[in-house]
Amino acid sequence: MDFFKHKRRAEAAVNGGVWWLILMLDFFVFSTIYYGMFVNSQQVISPTDVVPYTCEEMVIDKKWDTENAIEKISNLTIYEFNVGWIDHQKPVDGICRSLLDLVEQIQGDKGLVALMNQRKQLERQYNEQDAYQKQVNPSAKMKLSEITSIDQTLKQQPLIQSFFKALTDAQAQSQVLETSLKSLRAFYPVKVFISNMLYLLPLFGLFCFWYIHSLRRNKNLSIVISAHMIVLSFIPILQKMMAFLYDMLPLHWLKDLVLFLFKWDLVASWFYLLIGLGIGLAFIMIYFIQVKLKSAKVLQHKRLARGGCVECGIKMPEGRDYCPFCGAFQKMECGMCHELTEKAGSFCTCCGQKLAEDKVVR
Repeated sequence: MDFFKHKRRAEAAVNGGVWWLILMLDFFVFSTIYYGMFVNSQQVISPTDVVPYTCEEMVIDKKWDTENAIEKISNLTIYEFNVGWIDHQKPVDGICRSLLDLVEQIQGDKGLVALMNQRKQLERQYNEQDAYQKQVNPSAKMKLSEITSIDQTLKQQPLIQSFFKALTDAQAQSQVLETSLKSLRAFYPVKVFISNMLYLLPLFGLFCFWYIHSLRRNKNLSIVISAHMIVLSFIPILQKMMAFLYDMLPLHWLKDLVLFLFKWDLVASWFYLLIGLGIGLAFIMIYFIQVKLKSAKVLQHKRLARGGCVECGIKMPEGRDYCPFCGAFQKMECGMCHELTEKAGSFCTCCGQKLAEDKVVR
């Protein structure tokens, strides 16, 4: 293919001493593309931004109730890494916001935090004892009694009671929140894919333009670097396309397919399919670059128009049939009049007849 043909020819003309610089540039650009893609993806509102995992556990999964909420709030409150865990800049769902705001208020109440720290310490000491000691050791029974007493004290606090009421009200609306979360999860891969493509495709197009411009001016170093950039920017495009197809594939189809493959010991076929899809997408993109962006015919027409060699593109002295730079013959025989005419032309310069397509470009 001409893309790789031009790339190899340009690489052969580049001084070997600069290759390590080109490779370092490749690494820098490749890593920067992926980091930029990561940062760009973070700007897309995710399902967990709207319905945080903690809220999903509270409301939809209903793993929180009046019996275990004290312990779960304690775990959120007393560990330092949970302080400031609520991001008020994110569009959290209203049902979740009321609950998480109350948890944040509890975290800011020093009296409640002191009681929860005391409870956690007693609980740790109690759990350090084995089952037999818990039954016969008076100290263990006393610690359990103190834990129960702290729980009762906490449950009587206005903030805790407000939280219990908000939790009950929120769980009554669990179906609404679950429907909203399912919708967010369904459209999130599409939003991420569009965001990634809006980031990657202009970059890919810019590198293609650079490559075409370099070919026209026959700048070997620019051809090499721009060709590398095209490949580097194409890799994440291909990866994101494959990831998008995987995300959008109905899960029950995927489950049925995997079960079928396991049943017949054909698990490797799944990977063959993925590889085949990747190769197919790669060929589509290469075809787009090769035929739509810059076919050999169009390139040689432009070289002929400015007096350049049909093979290397360097401007030639007038009236020369052979290129003094690469030795390529610039003529071909017309199939109608059998006279020599320009190899890169579409029509014979002697009889004006259209040249055969397969002979216009060699």
